[in-house]
Amino acid sequence: MADRAWSGAAVWDDAQGGVVGLVVAAGRGDLAGTALLVPSELLVDEEVMRPICLFHCLEAFGEKNAEFFHGREEDTERSAESVARRPLTVVVGPSGCGKSSLIRAGLLPRLRAEGAGVSVLCPVPGNGPEAVLAHALVPVLEPEAGEIGRLSRAEERKKW
Repeated sequence: MADRAWSGAAVWDDAQGGVVGLVVAAGRGDLAGTALLVPSELLVDEEVMRPICLFHCLEAFGEKNAEFFHGREEDTERSAESVARRPLTVVVGPSGCGKSSLIRAGLLPRLRAEGAGVSVLCPVPGNGPEAVLAHALVPVLEPEAGEIGRLSRAEERKKW
């Protein structure tokens, strides 16, 4: 027999490791004390509210996940201060410690919110990071060079 005080309570399933529905005490009269389980998939209209996974496992947080990126505020602050003071800021650390998440979901959204122009450079297969960086820097360092000059100077600079 279900007590109306339980109506609205979440139903946890140990086998699935999560909430699977909501208890609704709906009975009156002869059905008093009857409880129904409303499955969780019926509680959220995915057209109105998309399901959100706050845990990205080994996937880095990106700018689109910035609202869920928490606990690295001090690191984000130090990184923003470093970028403001230095023309080049390098973030180093062991694999999996959250460098990419810190930059993509912490630092970049903060810099954009402050009005900073931000460019994200990502190496692609066939081009190493030195080539990507060289192609990004040549137009800044040598703005007078034409397109062909930029390409040849980038090839020279990536050998540095």
